[in-house]
Amino acid sequence: MIQFGEFIFDAKQARLLTLNGQSDVTLEPKLFELLALFIAKPNEILTRDDLLNHLWAGSLVTDNAINKLIGNLRKALGDNAKSPRYIQTVPKRGYRFVCDVSLYQPTQNQNVLSNSTLPSVIASHTDRRLFVSASVVLFVVIIVILWSTIWPKNEASLRAAMPLTRVPGIEQYHYMHANNRQLFFIKQNDDRSQSQLWFKDTESLLTQRVKLDTSISEIISVIDTNTADNAKIIYLDKTQSQCGVYQANVSIAPNKSAFSKQTEQLFDCSDKRIKDLDYHHQHNVIYYTAQPKNFWPNQIYSFDIKTKTHQILPQPEPKGWGHHHIDISPNGEKLLIMSTDNDHKTQLLALNLTTHKTEVGIKFNRPAYEAIWHHDSSKLYYFSDANTQQIVQSDFNGNNIERVVDSNEALSYRIKRLPNNNLLFATSLNAVNLRWLGGVKESALYNSTVADFAPALLHFNNHYLFASKRSGSMQIYRVNPDSQMVEPVSNFNANYSINSMAISTDDQHLALGVNNQVYYLPLDLLSGETLTSLSHSFLLHESEHPFIAMDWHSDGQLGLTIVKNGIPELQLLDLNKEGKSKRAERWTYSLHDSENPHLNYLIEHNSNLIYRVDTNLALHEAQLTSTEFALPTEFYHAKIDNGIVYFVTTEESGEYLNIRSLDNTQPVNKLRLHQFKSFDVSKGKILLSDMASREGDIYRTL
Repeated sequence: MIQFGEFIFDAKQARLLTLNGQSDVTLEPKLFELLALFIAKPNEILTRDDLLNHLWAGSLVTDNAINKLIGNLRKALGDNAKSPRYIQTVPKRGYRFVCDVSLYQPTQNQNVLSNSTLPSVIASHTDRRLFVSASVVLFVVIIVILWSTIWPKNEASLRAAMPLTRVPGIEQYHYMHANNRQLFFIKQNDDRSQSQLWFKDTESLLTQRVKLDTSISEIISVIDTNTADNAKIIYLDKTQSQCGVYQANVSIAPNKSAFSKQTEQLFDCSDKRIKDLDYHHQHNVIYYTAQPKNFWPNQIYSFDIKTKTHQILPQPEPKGWGHHHIDISPNGEKLLIMSTDNDHKTQLLALNLTTHKTEVGIKFNRPAYEAIWHHDSSKLYYFSDANTQQIVQSDFNGNNIERVVDSNEALSYRIKRLPNNNLLFATSLNAVNLRWLGGVKESALYNSTVADFAPALLHFNNHYLFASKRSGSMQIYRVNPDSQMVEPVSNFNANYSINSMAISTDDQHLALGVNNQVYYLPLDLLSGETLTSLSHSFLLHESEHPFIAMDWHSDGQLGLTIVKNGIPELQLLDLNKEGKSKRAERWTYSLHDSENPHLNYLIEHNSNLIYRVDTNLALHEAQLTSTEFALPTEFYHAKIDNGIVYFVTTEESGEYLNIRSLDNTQPVNKLRLHQFKSFDVSKGKILLSDMASREGDIYRTL
C-alpha cells in the first residue's frame, strides 16, 4: 500500500482509503487509473498526451474528458486547483502530482495491513538500506501490476478518428454534403439555448451559422444541387407545440453570410409524435416513424414529396414501443427497422421497399436506439452495449462482430456513412443532476457528470434515494444531507434499467420500476453489500404493456398506469397477494398524498378531473369527491403533497413544473425545467432531476 497526504492507495484491491483506514473513498474506475498514474510519477509533469496515451490508448477521447476527469479526482481528494495539495496545473504543459508518496506503515492501532502483508525486513529498523530497497521493489511491483492489468492497450482493429468540431456546447444531428467537404450540423451552446444550423468547410475550415426562416431541431438530409455555393436542406422543426418538416435552399458561398432561401413546408406533423426520419434520395420520399395518437406503438409512414401524399407503410404489426428508428440502405432497396416490444428488447428487421417482405435480424437483449446499414447494404453498424461506448459492425444476424470505434465519452445518436467505408458520428457528455426546488439550497447536492435520476424522498427524515451510473453500472444511492454523505446502497452485478422508484408511506419498503417489471423490497436490505441482484422473490408484477406512472394507492396497494392500445389505464397491485392486479375502471392515475396518509386521489380518464377518495375504504365503497380540478390534456408526471398538485407540461418555450392548490386558494406557480427526467416532493420540498449541462463534438473515422 502507498500513502500520500491523508490517503492510502491499495493497488492490490483497487481501493482508496482514508488514512485511518476506516472508510473507502468512492472512485469510478477511470479515476482510480488516473490516480495510479499520478502516484507512479510523483512530481513529474504529465502532459495531456501522456494522460491520453496511458488512460485511453486506442480510444477516442475529447479534451473535455480530461478536464472532467481531473476535476472529479480533485473533488474526490478534497483538493483545490488554486492552492493544490495533490494535483497542480502546469499552464500550457500539463499536470503534476505534488504530494509526497511513500510506503504505508500502519501504527499498532491501525489494522489496515495484516502482519503478513509486508516483508518482515520492512518491520525491522536495523537496516535502513534493506527497508528502502524493499519499499522500492514493492512500489515497482505495484506499478507493473497497474500497467499490465488496469491500463488499456492499443488495438490495431480500431479505426482512427479525428474531430471536426471542438468548441464549447454540443454539436449533433450532423450530415455531410455529397462532396464530402461541407459538414452541416445543429449546434446548441447549452441545454437552454435555441438550436442553430451551422456548416463547416472541412478544407478551408470556414465555419459559420446558417440563418433560417424557421427554427430547426434535426437535419434529415442534405441534397446536392450541383453548385458549389448552394445546397438543399431537408430538416425537422419540432417544438413543444408544433411540428413541421421543411426544405430550404441554403446559400453557402465563401466569404458571404450563409442564409436560407425558398423555404417550403413539406408537411405538418403536429398531429403525430415523430421519432425518426430518413430521406430516400432515389425515390424523393421521406420515411418516418411516429406515434399516431401520442401513445405507443410507433408506426412507419412515407411522404412522397412530389405528390405531397402520406401513407402507412405495409409493415410487421408494431407492438410495445413499436418501430421507432429506421435507416434506408445505400442501394435504396431496404429499410432497416428497429422495433422494441413489451419485453424491452429491440429486434432489427429489414423491409424490402419493393416486395414489402420482411427479414428478421439481430435481437438485442436491451432497448437499442441506433443501427444503420453498412456501406455494402448487407452488414450493419450499431452501438455496442451502452457501458462500453463502441460502434461495431456485424452481419445482419449479429455474427462476425468487429469493433470500429471505441470512445471514452458517450456516443450520440445518428451514425452516418461517409465514402471509403468511413463513418461520421458524435459524442455527448450530458450531466443530468439533482437539484432542490422550493427554497432548499442546491449546494446540498453532490452532482456528477453522469445521469442522477429517479429521486425518491423518505417521509420521516430528510434522506433520499436516487439511481445513477456513477460507478459504471446502474446502482441505487442514499443521501444523508446532514452528514453530507452519499453512498451506494446496492451492489448490482447486472446492469438494471431502473426508471422509477417509490417509497412507502411508512418508509419501510421500496417499489422499484425496472423496464416493465415492478419489484417490492424492504428498505433495510439496502446496505450497499447484500443487495447484489433483484431476485424473483422481490418481483411484484410483470406487465405485458409499458407503464408510465407508479404511486402508492394505500398501504396495501400500488397504483400502476400502463399504456394499452394507446390508452393509459390504472391497475391496482395488491401487495399482500403477490402483486395480483385489478383494473380500476374509469381511472388512469392514482396519486397518494404522503402528508395525509388516509387520502388518495384518482384521475378520471378523458376528463382528467381529480377525485378525492378515503383509502380506508374499498374503492367500490369509497365516497368519491370531485375536487373540480382538471389537469391539462397532455400533462405528465403528476404528484400530490399536502393538497398541492404538481405536474409537468410542455409549452412552446419548453417544459414547466406546475404547482397548483387543489382548492384553488393559492396562486399558480410555474418553474422552468431543462430536459426534465423525474422529480419527487415531500413536505413542500421538490427534488428534481434534469439537465445541468451538455457537451459534445462531431468526429469522422479515417
